[in-house]
Order: sequence, then C-alpha cells, then structure tokens
Amino acid sequence: MDFSKLTATLKILGKAELGAPLVIVIILAMIMLPLPAFLLDLLFTFNIAFSLIILLVVVYTLKPLEFAAFPTVILLATLLRLALNVASTRIVLLEGHNGGDAAGSLRKFPSRTERRLAFVHKVVLRLLASLYYACS
Repeated sequence: MDFSKLTATLKILGKAELGAPLVIVIILAMIMLPLPAFLLDLLFTFNIAFSLIILLVVVYTLKPLEFAAFPTVILLATLLRLALNVASTRIVLLEGHNGGDAAGSLRKFPSRTERRLAFVHKVVLRLLASLYYACS
C-alpha cells in the first residue's frame, strides 16, 4: 500500500494550520448528522483516552508555559464531549425502541420517520438552547 499521497496531503494540512478548523467542522458534522452506534462507541473510547492524555500531560507539566495550548485543548475536548452527548441522545431517541426497551419505553413514539426526526430535532435544539442560556 502506498501512503505517499496521504502523507503529502497531511503535510500540506499541517503547514496550512487547518487542524483546529477541520476538527470543528467534524464536530459540527457529528452534531448535525446521525452516527452509527459502532462509530459512536469508538468516539467515546477516543474521548476517554484523550481526557486521560490531557490529565497526564497536566500532571507531569513542571512549568505552566510548557502546556500553553491548554485552553484550546480543553475547548476542543469540551466541544467533542458536547457533540458526543448530542449524537448519543439522537441515537437513543431514534433507535432506542429497537433494543428491547434498552433506552426506556419508547414504543409510544409515532411510527412515521418524519415525526420522529422532527421530535428529535426539537429535543436537540432545546438541549442546545438550554446549554447556551446556562453558559451565558
């Protein structure tokens, strides 16, 4: 397998400093698009590992300026966690009825997909609005 094109693309992205904007676009896509459960599990695992790495770096940093990017890293980690919460809420509300009441009794939801999606979008919008007002 030839990874030279991938390596060249990653070098271009690294020089253009597009890492943080690309991560933010991916996080926004996670909020807007439904994710499969397996991918969500992998992202939860990544989030836990990322948090442990941040914790270890903070504990073993001797001088504050050695980890000057700490506020940015914490912001991106918080945005990732928020996106995971929204995505997992969407999966529970849309697919919870398939798992033998694993997410509670969700069989009373309308059977039409449009109504369910509208309800899920309203719940997610209210969740985001309440978070906005709680932080301001």
